[in-house]
Amino acid sequence: MFSITELIGRNSQAIERIIGRAQSSELVTNREISGWTKSYYQQKSILIFYIDNVADWIIVHKIDNNTIEEFIAFLNLRIAQTNLQHFGIVKYYNICGLREVAIFGDNIGRIQMISIKAFTE
Repeated sequence: MFSITELIGRNSQAIERIIGRAQSSELVTNREISGWTKSYYQQKSILIFYIDNVADWIIVHKIDNNTIEEFIAFLNLRIAQTNLQHFGIVKYYNICGLREVAIFGDNIGRIQMISIKAFTE
């Protein structure tokens, strides 16, 4: 088992040692984004965007029935510190050295998806 925060700021080789080889990777290019690589891991339940060759944006699906409160406690965050809490969405900005942590839950508080944005906007 690993902590999502262990992945932030690491290159693809370090990520591979932690969670295994990427199932697929592709270069992302459009008018707004250039030179990013996105890679899928663990049956596509983890999507990592590499910006400047480091894991900068991490999206995790298929969380093992953790509640939003459990994940907030895991990151040593407090519910009272949220910048946004609305209908199953909890967001933090500029906390724990991260630009944004967004937690999306279902109607009974279980996590459906987590998005962690580390450095870039």
